[in-house]
Amino acid sequence: MDSFLLYADKNLSGETPYPSFQDIYKDLNLNIILKTMAQDDIFMMEQIRNVMMVPIKNREGLLYRYEIVRDFYENADLSEKLYTSAQAGFRLAEQYKKEMEQNRGTSTAKTSGIISSLNFITDSLSLLKTVRDILCQDNLDLKSNGLCCLRERLCRYPLEEFSEFHNQLLFYTTGGEGIFSIHMSGGLKLERSCLERCRNTHGLTLKGTSKKLLKLYYKVIKKDTILIENETLKKDIKTFVETNMKCVVDTYQPFLNDCIKFFFDFSREVAFYRGIYNMQRRMKELSLPLCYGSVSEDNKQRKIKDLYELSLALYTQTYPVPNSITSEKTVLTVITGANQGGKSTFLRSFGIAQVMMQCGMPVPAEDFCSGLYSRIHTHFTRKEDAMLSRGRLEEELKRMSSIISQLSSDSLLLLNESFASTTEKEGSQIAYNVIVPLYRKGISVMMVTHLHEFARKIYEEELPQAEFLVAERKENGERTFHMLPGKPHYSSYGTDLYEYMIGKL
Repeated sequence: MDSFLLYADKNLSGETPYPSFQDIYKDLNLNIILKTMAQDDIFMMEQIRNVMMVPIKNREGLLYRYEIVRDFYENADLSEKLYTSAQAGFRLAEQYKKEMEQNRGTSTAKTSGIISSLNFITDSLSLLKTVRDILCQDNLDLKSNGLCCLRERLCRYPLEEFSEFHNQLLFYTTGGEGIFSIHMSGGLKLERSCLERCRNTHGLTLKGTSKKLLKLYYKVIKKDTILIENETLKKDIKTFVETNMKCVVDTYQPFLNDCIKFFFDFSREVAFYRGIYNMQRRMKELSLPLCYGSVSEDNKQRKIKDLYELSLALYTQTYPVPNSITSEKTVLTVITGANQGGKSTFLRSFGIAQVMMQCGMPVPAEDFCSGLYSRIHTHFTRKEDAMLSRGRLEEELKRMSSIISQLSSDSLLLLNESFASTTEKEGSQIAYNVIVPLYRKGISVMMVTHLHEFARKIYEEELPQAEFLVAERKENGERTFHMLPGKPHYSSYGTDLYEYMIGKL
């Protein structure tokens, strides 16, 4: 059985995450977003991160998750109830695997393994019933294909019948009767043995009964049975019962494997949707908009309205200045303008929104329409190596070389102040030699730069699929934090900051 809450026909296992997911996580400040979603739940945070770093690659996959997100949001208690069961299932599966590992190689491995397996099956059946009953509540109004199909699969599964049969096998752990038949050929050769029937309770308790009374009981009441008193024979019978019960439990192995896989997958999936629900509630408290993203016809088109930087919004608990852009057939976006004008914040806001949309999360904007990328890479300026083993430029070039080796035609590259650790002339030349070949291969690049010579050269070449955004600065030096289409600014207006912090020159 599969939960299939992330994909319609597969699970997350085996799917490829972003190659540079650690850089994405760091450069886009995703930590504060995950903390808001997980609410200090370490397990939930880990599962959200795992899902978030694996991109959806088609429109159908995105719509499939968005339907489930809507179902959880519109049925307020559903995610909490399912997450509680999912956590219990994860712990159950983890404990069972741990017990089986500990039992391996011990003198009591067979008995301990049988008991662990029987107990795990009992608890698994109970949890599966709980999940099914939660999804079958009368007050639920489920519309998503994912949740409706999961409910149908659980309803079709004969859980009650399976439980009724399984409960009889618990005579091995709780006491009762097991009746085995031995089929023999000539010369007392054992052909086969079978567990004919069993029950885990019995009406008469014989424990502590004297030997005389036991003999009388089996002579008068149980005429078709023989009381075994020989200790050596008892040990042989115990071994016989263990061996047969091990065969019985082995027939359960497919079910055991299915349950372990189901609980691990289900816990990851429900943790992800629970985190989204927590985020939606928090954004509603802050009166900040979220929208469901849509997929453009190709990766060169974008239509974005009132996009804001989510990590900044959560940190300040205010609504940052939003930005809107419309791009047609754009491969390269170059952003220039005044220092402290909001360029890096805008770049980060776009990166966050793109990553969120590509894992099926609502996006921090009024409207967000963009392409889907199989790979997203970030190259943000970093502090100099703490061990002084290499300088900033060397470190930047090494990271860039690694990124370039992994780029594909449907990749997105976000650059923030790259190659600014050297001279203007050298940095501009390096940037030109890197960016132009990527542009010619149709690889989408959005970059913030203060390399004015590079920006001027690119602008003057009038590349048909390049756009230029400028951080708006008013005549009095005021920054509005809006990104506007326009000719690159060839000054960072550092004197504005000097006058603001120190005074006029």
